[in-house]
Amino acid sequence: MGAESRIPRKATFELTYKCNFNCVHCFTALAPEKMELSTKEALSILDQMREIGIFHIAFTGGEIFSRPDILDILGHARKNGFEVSLLTNGSLITDTIADWLIRYRIRDLEISFHGANPGTFENITRVSGSYDKVLAVIKMFKEKGVIVTMKTCVLDLNLDEVANIMRFAKSLGVSFRYSQFVAPKLDCDTSPTSHRIPPQEFVTINKRFAGIIESTKRHKPKIKMNPLKINDVNTQTADSDRAFNCMAGRSMMFINPYGEMKPCIVLPTPSYDILKGNLKDGWQYMVKFTENTKRPPDWECNTCDLSQFCSVCPARAYLNSGNMFGCPEYFKEVARLKKEKYEIRLKKEKEAARV
Repeated sequence: MGAESRIPRKATFELTYKCNFNCVHCFTALAPEKMELSTKEALSILDQMREIGIFHIAFTGGEIFSRPDILDILGHARKNGFEVSLLTNGSLITDTIADWLIRYRIRDLEISFHGANPGTFENITRVSGSYDKVLAVIKMFKEKGVIVTMKTCVLDLNLDEVANIMRFAKSLGVSFRYSQFVAPKLDCDTSPTSHRIPPQEFVTINKRFAGIIESTKRHKPKIKMNPLKINDVNTQTADSDRAFNCMAGRSMMFINPYGEMKPCIVLPTPSYDILKGNLKDGWQYMVKFTENTKRPPDWECNTCDLSQFCSVCPARAYLNSGNMFGCPEYFKEVARLKKEKYEIRLKKEKEAARV
């Protein structure tokens, strides 16, 4: 399929950057000089999504339920046949809203849960009473027979509690997933990165939780592991001159609360103003941008022996260094440790083969 005929199938739609929590690791950044989409504008974008062929939308924020028109937007999406996923902190979901979500058959509901106890949880959200509110909502959905997904961002503040959160999710009969990626804010404020786990923990985290994950294999719902593994080899980095080797500009569309289309949820630039144009033209702009952005000849990654083990990308490079082709030290160290572990394992396999 040529770039000109590429059609997105999924969209991530950030409805607002406003939130009733103030999480230490959040990457969103309010732009006071900009107006968030009105209900009419949001619905118009949904109509354009339907026309272009999108079938699945993940609504996120900020906190989507801080918008007073959220059910109007979700209702419009469902009535137009979209599969809908919601990413929320859960605290604003009432019994009435929960029943509405069930009636409208929202496909997936992910609720952030970052601590095994109120102290840690509220140290991260920086809102007193937030633990009890979110836990009550998760239990409410369980009582209604709805399986939600508890998700955790692994931070220095909760690293020692993630295993307990996993066990807690299992005891509630809900799904669980985690990620150890912490991004700077969209305005390149790096304060969230102060809560990253050390590179050594980043590389070994799946092994750290392997025993708990193994104990859940005969039970549903299963714990979902982050797909990153120490022996992942990024072959696209090695044999492609494309800078973007992901869903950006291929099958996934990203729109922020101001009606701007972006290449990626964590890459704020370049952007296309849908309100001044239209969704179809915005998509073609992103397709051409990602297709035509090539790896510079002098890019450090071209000759780096760690590139096959590195999880940096233009978006992560931009937010961490202000340059899509920068080399963030944190990711470089993670890649070095991954390469080291891979070589140790390879050596052991060769020695075993000689025996």
